[in-house]
Parts: sequence; C-alpha cells; structure tokens
Amino acid sequence: MRSAADLIKRRYEGLPIRVEVYASEKELAQEQARFIERYLISELMLLPQDISTDSLRTPCTDQRVEIVLVNR
Repeated sequence: MRSAADLIKRRYEGLPIRVEVYASEKELAQEQARFIERYLISELMLLPQDISTDSLRTPCTDQRVEIVLVNR
C-alpha cells in the first residue's frame, strides 16, 4: 500500500481514485475497501469525494485489490 501511495503521489496526484476489492465474502471485501480508502485518504491527503470504493464477491483464486486512477 505504501508503494502504491508513493507512486500515486509522484505521478498521478490530483486524479480521482476508485478502489475495487474482490474477496471471498462481500462483507470482507467491504471492510478491506474501507480500510484501504481510509489509508489512501490519509496518505494522499484526499477529500472523501476524491475516492470511491466497490466491493465484490469472487472465488478465492480471483481475490485481489485494484486501485484505479480515473482519468477524466
């Protein structure tokens, strides 16, 4: 997470961010998304409206977190 935040600071500052979390259970994905959102807001000094989250259920083999930079 720190490396992703550093890269965003260096190259993509100011772009809105969408966090997509894929986990085995919807509740787990939501909790992870909230944690990542709070971390990125803190690290990147973002306003809450600059970041959105999406939580999806997926099989164990496809679990992942995607940080999408939204280029308007």
